[in-house]
Amino acid sequence: MKRKDSCRVQGFFRKIIISARHEPDGAARARAVLEDDFHHFRVEIMARDGHITGTSAEALRFPYSTCPAASNALKGLIGKPISATAHEVYRQIDARLQCTHMLDLAGLSSAMLATGATLKEYDIHVSDRTNDAYMVKLTLDGARRLHWQVGGDTILSPPPFSGRSLKAGFAGWVIEELDPVMSEAALVARRCAMISIGRQKNLDATRHAAATGHCYSQQPERHRDARRIVGSTLDFSHTHSALCATDRAWMDPANTN
Repeated sequence: MKRKDSCRVQGFFRKIIISARHEPDGAARARAVLEDDFHHFRVEIMARDGHITGTSAEALRFPYSTCPAASNALKGLIGKPISATAHEVYRQIDARLQCTHMLDLAGLSSAMLATGATLKEYDIHVSDRTNDAYMVKLTLDGARRLHWQVGGDTILSPPPFSGRSLKAGFAGWVIEELDPVMSEAALVARRCAMISIGRQKNLDATRHAAATGHCYSQQPERHRDARRIVGSTLDFSHTHSALCATDRAWMDPANTN
């Protein structure tokens, strides 16, 4: 049974944890997990001498029946160089053929391996929309990093984000203009802002994925096979401390299973 949090705030919640282990011989491994209202995924990236040597992914809770098979597509990263910029994976392979969330975790893992970091934890809260207005809060390792006021797809405040669209051009701008920590955090927050609108929809009313071509399950050749997993959406408004609670043992760098 999920423990209720003392602060009952409505909205979308996501937690991301990334851990990495670096060996003296040049081998390294990173594990990453995310959980939110709609998803629960794990990704593992192995690397040696600055290049990805292996990938694996596990879908624990997912919206469409075909989502777990996207783990095979992630293997397209094998042989690619690790990068301190998590978003670099979007330049290395065709993101439209991937599970968006597995690829996000792979990028964050690659950045951990490239920078030599060992542990990172994001917590994101997106408030429910009122007349298309909402807020986005992000903490990194317990410290508040972002607090946006958003209207539709545009960040209203604070600077330097004021007036910036969350859509086209946002990734390039944050990578170019912000320091690496803030640019990565901003892209993590942007992803949550965009998908949180799903809380306003009856997702279980759809029979299968739409043929948008935006991700693995939404490709025209498989969208009808991507059956909706009814009941896969949860609400963590009152229980967000439970996010990723079942992943802690798997995240331990000493755990090789």
